Amino acid sequence: MADTALMFGGSMGVTCIWLFRRDWLAKKEARRILLILCIVLAFVGLLGCAILLSERPTRLHFLIFPLAVLLFHSVLLRYFEKRLQRAPIDTAFTAAGSLEDRIFNIVFAVVSLLVPVVLGSFMEKLAS
Repeated sequence: MADTALMFGGSMGVTCIWLFRRDWLAKKEARRILLILCIVLAFVGLLGCAILLSERPTRLHFLIFPLAVLLFHSVLLRYFEKRLQRAPIDTAFTAAGSLEDRIFNIVFAVVSLLVPVVLGSFMEKLAS
């Protein structure tokens, strides 16, 4: 049960914020708070893996994923803002927005869902 909660929380944390509270990722102060929270979670995950790995298998490495997804979003957002001089628009249920907005949203959604799968399988192989 705890493994499922870690897997869901680790893989969907930043993605859920992106889906429902996108303005948190656009504001610098809110993004900084999220970054600090993700760094703390990643540190707890790495520390827990280092301590518990010798005793039993653990899924604490899932706590690293929010940091990876947030950093990817920051890089993608910075590139988008530098190229178009504006923030991307949510294009989920509307016809508004340009092709660049749609590409940004699709790329982030796909990568944010694939990061846990790819990193999780890589870390599972490292642990075994």
